[in-house]
Amino acid sequence: SSQNMRVIEELVKALLNKYKYLYEVRLQKLIYTTELYTIANYGTRLTTVDFHPYMYGAYSNAVHEAIESVAVKKDIVVRDRVKTPKYLSYGVEQATLTPEAKAVIQSVHARTKSTPTSELIADSKNTWLYKHHDTGETMDFEAYWENRLKDTQKDTLEQYDQTAPDILPEALTSISCD
Repeated sequence: SSQNMRVIEELVKALLNKYKYLYEVRLQKLIYTTELYTIANYGTRLTTVDFHPYMYGAYSNAVHEAIESVAVKKDIVVRDRVKTPKYLSYGVEQATLTPEAKAVIQSVHARTKSTPTSELIADSKNTWLYKHHDTGETMDFEAYWENRLKDTQKDTLEQYDQTAPDILPEALTSISCD
């Protein structure tokens, strides 16, 4: 839905604004990590976007579209002999997100800012969702949640954070300020 697209665009803006630039593969993993973080700590997701397992971990077409529509400036760089867009934060407007959503992104950023992208990819491939779905298949977040609820150890949840901001799950159901 267009409402969902707006939310993803705002997440992309919020994350891009924390860096000078980002490559799409990292942005994809950061948004996936953010989804796992909100599930683990609040029992809800920030978006309803579909993710699929691919070669470089979890991938979402909707996130790709959001990046393309939000990033005002990009450089094309050659990495491993492949032309890759480098999305610059320069000129990207501030995200209009609720304080709760901003707090979540801040926490995820604090946890991931010094993690190399290769590690984020590996982490993404190690998640229950990635391992329990075939390449290209839509990841079932509901099944993931039900499966994890049976697991008595809360801290085995991917991205569980004892220091997560104190936020009511309802506050995360509508995160865009429009």
